[in-house]
Amino acid sequence: MIGIKASRRRAGKEEAEKPFWISFSDLMTALMVLFLVAMAVALIAVTHGLATINKDKEEREQTIEACMADMKALTRQAQFEGVSVHGNSIDFGALVLFGNDRHSFESPAHENFVRRFVPRVLELARNQHCDRWLKRVVVEGFAS
Repeated sequence: MIGIKASRRRAGKEEAEKPFWISFSDLMTALMVLFLVAMAVALIAVTHGLATINKDKEEREQTIEACMADMKALTRQAQFEGVSVHGNSIDFGALVLFGNDRHSFESPAHENFVRRFVPRVLELARNQHCDRWLKRVVVEGFAS
């Protein structure tokens, strides 16, 4: 067909072209939301970590108190009468004495007493619930 070709009318452009970049206010809003989400996650992680630390600390203190209660029960036995527990230390009082100017016990009975008592203390320290926290037993004494 021959004739005048009718041109199709092109649709007009809408406000030039749509911008490729988002607006500054949208960018700032997105960054603020990202910051709030990051802060919320960080606060939850820190709070959970503190709760775990506090729980472990309370558990440790209760276990040590139970171990020391076992020590007090040991000192209440008739064969170890006179030994007392003060806080986290064991006091022999005058039951075990060192001789003057010597590094040995005053009498063999004192040495025998310590030789009977210390294995019982070590047995308690090696107990399943005390083994984790009681790592060392230090015997302190005074000599002239």
